[in-house]
Amino acid sequence: MNYKQHTFAYQERKVSLIERAKKASKKAMTYRPFNVGCAVLAYSETEQKYKIFVGANLKPAESAVKVCAERVAIMNAVTADYNFIVAIAVYGPPQKDAASGVESPTLHPCDVCRNTLRDLIVNEKILERVVDFDTILLTINSIDDQREEMDMKELFHIHSTSLEVHGLISVDEEKEEYGYLIAPPTEPATLHQWLLRYGYGKF
Repeated sequence: MNYKQHTFAYQERKVSLIERAKKASKKAMTYRPFNVGCAVLAYSETEQKYKIFVGANLKPAESAVKVCAERVAIMNAVTADYNFIVAIAVYGPPQKDAASGVESPTLHPCDVCRNTLRDLIVNEKILERVVDFDTILLTINSIDDQREEMDMKELFHIHSTSLEVHGLISVDEEKEEYGYLIAPPTEPATLHQWLLRYGYGKF
């Protein structure tokens, strides 16, 4: 099945995906008012059908290790033999990304989740590609309902480095394209290097 068929399935289920992510956020268990819900549209090669799986964040104390909604939802799908993630919807309040410094209008997956997504794409030891660069990410601001839609390649670019640093676009073009300025990298080793390695370094 080519990705155009997956995209069509996503468009058909987009409203349901958003509602399921919103509903899942109400089940979050967190010591602070930061409820995040995630719904993924997954595809089963065996069953030849799609299904939505959900997850919510867990951090009952400030000292506790966080469990992110995105990773919960993905593993719920995988353990049910729906082993390809077509789309990921994240519903929650926006906050400045601790690793990249990006302040986006919606909540993007954190650095731990981004690295997990990257590893699911490029780790050659994982026989099945659970996530692809074309996997859709839909993020919804739980405060004012602002939304962003992108693929994994765009997510990694936003949080790995400013596009101007690589001479791809100007600051003004960057602001116009994304609605905000992408922060420069905090470390020299970035996801951008992985994208270049796998042939996704240019738009």
